[in-house]
Amino acid sequence: MIHKQQRNNARLSLAYHIAEVAGIELWCQDEAGPYATRPQPGASWHLQDYPHRQPHEYLRDGGAKLLTLFRPATGEVRAKGVPSVTNAVLHPWLKEDLTQILEPILRQEAEALPLLPSESERPVGAALAHLVVAS
Repeated sequence: MIHKQQRNNARLSLAYHIAEVAGIELWCQDEAGPYATRPQPGASWHLQDYPHRQPHEYLRDGGAKLLTLFRPATGEVRAKGVPSVTNAVLHPWLKEDLTQILEPILRQEAEALPLLPSESERPVGAALAHLVVAS
């Protein structure tokens, strides 16, 4: 009997393969962390009785996260360490990298599609034609 996790992994692998065969670049996104950025007790390279001191502006708390984009078909990984991950719809780094990934795809599609006439060249009422119901 195949375990549930193995079945799920097989389904995901098949979905990744089907997407790539269909010409869809499939990317997975993940976040790791938070990783604490506060100092940890331990050995130091400073002289005994003269510990390293932080400036008064130093904030002890805080954290960092690791954002990753992974393309299963090629094994390509894009990673970026960030100080915070807000609840924004899309983190600015992800938006930037996904834009870079999509630019050649969108350019290729634009070249392949026939150009549509501009709004001024379309017949009057063409935008509303789909609303008219034949009786």
